[in-house]
Amino acid sequence: MTAIARELGYLAKDYSIDEMQGSVFHHSFLKQPEIREVARIQKLFYIGARNHKWIPLIRKIVRYNLGPIYTGIFFLTYFIRYMRESGHSFFSTLIIGFKHLKNY
Repeated sequence: MTAIARELGYLAKDYSIDEMQGSVFHHSFLKQPEIREVARIQKLFYIGARNHKWIPLIRKIVRYNLGPIYTGIFFLTYFIRYMRESGHSFFSTLIIGFKHLKNY
């Protein structure tokens, strides 16, 4: 995939995953015209995946720069998903979340 992304100009020719820092949830290394919308969709993905009725609204919303609202929705849905899938309690998930927040 990296080779294809480089060939299409979505990744810099000198891009290396070894030099990647931070989270792909926070910053995209891809360069394409709609990258902001793609990043916003990524933050709302869980909502659309869980309930397809929300997809038309998500398609409209991502056109607007709502800044930290997307991040807040992402954190909330990621928190809920992690808590459900891991079986951790609310407070345990909260503690784990705060510990890993620095990686975001």
